[in-house]
Amino acid sequence: MILPSLLQSSSPRTWLFYGDSITHGVLHTAGARCFSEHFTERLRFELGRADDVMLNTACSGHNTRQMLQHFPLRVERFKPDVVLLMAGMNDCNSRLADGQHVPVEEFCANLASMISAVRGWGGEVILQTVTPVLPG
Repeated sequence: MILPSLLQSSSPRTWLFYGDSITHGVLHTAGARCFSEHFTERLRFELGRADDVMLNTACSGHNTRQMLQHFPLRVERFKPDVVLLMAGMNDCNSRLADGQHVPVEEFCANLASMISAVRGWGGEVILQTVTPVLPG
């Protein structure tokens, strides 16, 4: 598992969260903290990694096509040590009129491009999955 090995090093790291509204944490949190903010508190305060830097450059409503298009400005220019990447909710939007749907093959290619870019500068990628919402 990559996360424990990243945390064992005493060198400061730059962590970047990239994704859609779930990562952005502006719409569906109703003003509460999003997971990137919880992660920041855990890392900097609870784990004593005060020199680590966390960035959240996610954008509400984006699919992987848009994320790939904005990748140079929102991710690559920072060359983070770790990119926590969460995408897919908007890509699977089946309302074609919304213009958000991204076919599975393109979705995979978009993720692969972003992962390859991060690994190209020596960064690590942590792919995040959406937590299912269970009724009741």
